[in-house]
Amino acid sequence: MTFPYPSQAAIAIALLSSVALAVSIVLTKHWHGRHSLDSDTGVQKIHSDPTPRIGGLAVLVGMVLAWIIATPAVAQHLGWILIASLPAFLFGMAEDFTKSIGVTERLSATFASGLFAVTLGDLSIVRVDVPLIDLLLTVGPFAALFTVFAIAGLCHAVNLVDVYHGLSTVSFLISLVGLGLIAHTQADAEMVQLCVLIGAAALGFFVLNFPFGKLFLGDSGAYLLGFLLGCLSVLLVTRNPVLSPWAAVLACSYPIIETLFSILRRLAFDRALAQPDRQHLHSLIGAHLCARFPYFAQGCLPHVGVCLLIWPFVALGAWLGWQCSTSTPILIVAFACLSLCYGVVYWNLNSLVRRDMASSTTQPEQVTNEA
Repeated sequence: MTFPYPSQAAIAIALLSSVALAVSIVLTKHWHGRHSLDSDTGVQKIHSDPTPRIGGLAVLVGMVLAWIIATPAVAQHLGWILIASLPAFLFGMAEDFTKSIGVTERLSATFASGLFAVTLGDLSIVRVDVPLIDLLLTVGPFAALFTVFAIAGLCHAVNLVDVYHGLSTVSFLISLVGLGLIAHTQADAEMVQLCVLIGAAALGFFVLNFPFGKLFLGDSGAYLLGFLLGCLSVLLVTRNPVLSPWAAVLACSYPIIETLFSILRRLAFDRALAQPDRQHLHSLIGAHLCARFPYFAQGCLPHVGVCLLIWPFVALGAWLGWQCSTSTPILIVAFACLSLCYGVVYWNLNSLVRRDMASSTTQPEQVTNEA
């Protein structure tokens, strides 16, 4: 059977193969669960049933099969992206199976993937439209290192927000839509096809992840999605010099802002940067919802509630990146405003959660006194 539009066939293959493998992983978890199941222990764990955490494999396989039949121009880019992603993905997969790969090793793997992307894809961030930094970026090795750092940073940023069912995946998909719309404004059909194809592979996993959490991305999947965002962002700006680099930053703003705030928060309280905690924005939203509305603590409701509150914030960043894609000053101001909004919401939520905790500890005593 021949397809008149190979790109459409590739998109269909990416989606269907990802769904098929995701379903297979869930149905066969009694075979591989000894190694692949997540647990309900850990400071950031909010689920009660052990669940396969190798959903990233479905996304990767969907992309590989789509690459085989994609149009030559799209396949050329997708090929080096897939190869370059392997260090981050494989070390993430090793962590998903063994739960014993250290942060340093995984960080090194994401840097290796970033270096492969710079080498194989000839990627390089040569400007950020900030004079002093742009001057430094004229030095080749510095530009390459900056690019590697940016891509590796997005890998870990997406992993940081991969807690609630669907949160990181839909955030990734919204960012992809933003990047695709920006590419569309520049008539960059290849970038649009790349975004749609990769999005189809991620959507196949999402079907099993949201809202019931039958399958998790795991470190491998989160690193893969972050790496894809990083590569596509740099590639988009490189191919279309008229675009502001900040357009891609706004499209990916949610995980970036979450990571920057987490770093500042941990430095301010003298905590280890790699130490997990439940002080992220999504964690505070979930805690407040469950405290204010007790029925939200049941089943998939916390996941749905948190996602529905955060996704509009993600979409706002992507929309601003699209609408103001060529204006660096506006985009920088927009990023600053989003960061300020995040900070204000975070500060108020943190106060509310503390109040909720204080109320929950005093309530038993009040009941006793009344009795």
